[in-house]
Amino acid sequence: MSISNYCLLCHALSINVQYFERTSESLSLICRILLNRHFPDQTFQDIDKLAICLYDIIEQSVEKSMLHMMNGRGKAQTLRNKGNGTGNEKRKRLTQKAIVDTASELFARDGFGATSLDDIAAVLGATKGALYYHVYNKEEILRLIFLTVLTASEEPLQHIAEADLAPLEKLRSAVEHQAAVAADRSPAMIVFYREHPHLTGPFAKEIILRKKAYERYFAQIIEEGQMTGVFKLHVDPKIVSYGLLGMCNWMSEWYRPDGQFTHQQISTMFANMIVNGLSL
Repeated sequence: MSISNYCLLCHALSINVQYFERTSESLSLICRILLNRHFPDQTFQDIDKLAICLYDIIEQSVEKSMLHMMNGRGKAQTLRNKGNGTGNEKRKRLTQKAIVDTASELFARDGFGATSLDDIAAVLGATKGALYYHVYNKEEILRLIFLTVLTASEEPLQHIAEADLAPLEKLRSAVEHQAAVAADRSPAMIVFYREHPHLTGPFAKEIILRKKAYERYFAQIIEEGQMTGVFKLHVDPKIVSYGLLGMCNWMSEWYRPDGQFTHQQISTMFANMIVNGLSL
């Protein structure tokens, strides 16, 4: 594909896509259809990569158009407010974080599918249109919830993996950390474990890549233990990591804070099973 043809296609897509519903799924579908139509000789992998790239370009183009339009509306609203000397205080405090926090509570309580942007706006005391200053659509809010959870979970795990500790201590600390994450009953964490099927297209791929990077820290700790002669060599670090994460993450389904054991006691049981199974 020549650079000139690529640029022309990007320009055509950025103009025409504004007439379609602005969801990640529809944009991805439009990209793939047009790429296949104009470049039938490209492989599926090439088309997939280009579609993701074009999706990002289109989203930026549409975002600029939307912001320009909304800024125009915002100026008109400011003039009206100055004229009557009143303003909606809740709307002044509307932020992306406030939207994400409110949506987390509603998604956790009612489910992603049963919650609309109107519902979120109503709780915030805003209009649905005001939300578009901060987010593209409802799926974008879900993406932000997932990224918030992954960032908060990943930073402590990274510190454990890179700490100057023995592999056994790192593994115990990592298991304790993951058990605490899974036992967290906050709205955002409930959404994280329950609503992932609603992420589609590039959003879903982005979260999958972040999860893989997260899983890699556990495999890294096990590999370090194997290289230092602490853990058995015949086990695959990736498979052990999957088992460890599955065991801890399932706590999100059955763990109750008022149950017989605390999450710290449970994580100790889990860590003992893993360490005893891996140790020479």
